[in-house]
Amino acid sequence: MAMDGVQSRAGGVQKLDRALNSVEGVLMALQGACAPVRSVSVGLARAIGLIAARDYVATHPVPLHDEALIDGRAVASVDLIGASSMSPAFASAEPPLVRVGDLIPSDCDCVIDDDLVVGASGMFEIHSVAAPGDGVRRAGEDVGAGATLLRVGARIRVWDAHVLAAAGCAAIDVRHPRVRVVASSTGDDATSRLITTLARDEGMDVEVSSADSSVKWALNGDFDAALVVGGSGASVDDESVEALRRCGQVIAHGFAIDPGRTGAAGLVGEKPVICLPGRFDSAIAIYLALARPLLRHLSGAGPLPQAGPAPLARKIASSVGVAQVCLLEAVDGKWTPLAAGDVTLASLLRAHAYLVVSQGSEGLAEGAVVAPLSLPGRSACA
Repeated sequence: MAMDGVQSRAGGVQKLDRALNSVEGVLMALQGACAPVRSVSVGLARAIGLIAARDYVATHPVPLHDEALIDGRAVASVDLIGASSMSPAFASAEPPLVRVGDLIPSDCDCVIDDDLVVGASGMFEIHSVAAPGDGVRRAGEDVGAGATLLRVGARIRVWDAHVLAAAGCAAIDVRHPRVRVVASSTGDDATSRLITTLARDEGMDVEVSSADSSVKWALNGDFDAALVVGGSGASVDDESVEALRRCGQVIAHGFAIDPGRTGAAGLVGEKPVICLPGRFDSAIAIYLALARPLLRHLSGAGPLPQAGPAPLARKIASSVGVAQVCLLEAVDGKWTPLAAGDVTLASLLRAHAYLVVSQGSEGLAEGAVVAPLSLPGRSACA
């Protein structure tokens, strides 16, 4: 793999490296150069969609004590054995009235409807039996003490925030990498917007450079990673890789992957920069194969999420020496390849997952069981 960033230039046109670079090797180089970003503490509402920076364990049961699950009267079930409308149980003291969420008195173990208790001549008739726990939320029934509420690297959902609030957490530690999306003069606005959305979907704090700012100016800003869309090729108007060279270091220009051969990557200091081709299909392929795992590394999110394992409905043909991005659709319990090395809008609408077929592979046979990567914005279970 050509990892020295050496390029020849003629007539002011960017030239790809003489040997195409392995995407896997470039990813390892970028990950080795940068660590996950520092964590920050944020309120629960702001944390939704971000990445947890540490494990959270319940320090006490939720609820802490037995609570009323319904409005009614708190009673002891043992005192109601055999009770009915024709043969009520009797109590000399009025059963306490409780509302949802109230603590249950220690000598009671259930809650019954208020209209089942009738007062008469200083005595109270109870016209129904009840089992222990009826109308009651037991201590620890929602969350037990010591239960893991959230694991490091997890994307925080609305439900996670609610459970954490119930357990007494007001703020949590998260990682929220700052990602700058730079649209070059030769990039497509729609593709830039899509890359921006995909990065935000991974929990990134995304800033989009202004349309009239140069790539070099944008790469001199304050960010944890940058994604430059367009201008990575060898046409006379392309300038993204040269701008990266002037600001920092070009690690690779030209990837052994279809689509996406004209992508590039490098560093500005210790901050990774990926130059995505302006073509829609190539930009998506480089994002899925390189940018997405890098962003997850910065957020401490760990490996990419996988869809369920299932056999291939038909073979995937691949050329040795070139990796390929293959979109997959879940159909009748199998993964159906939509096309290897080809990303279209129509296939993205159908796809649930994807594979990056290694450049050393000749492909995958029909019936081979694969566990592909979940496509951003989609869920799949074959």
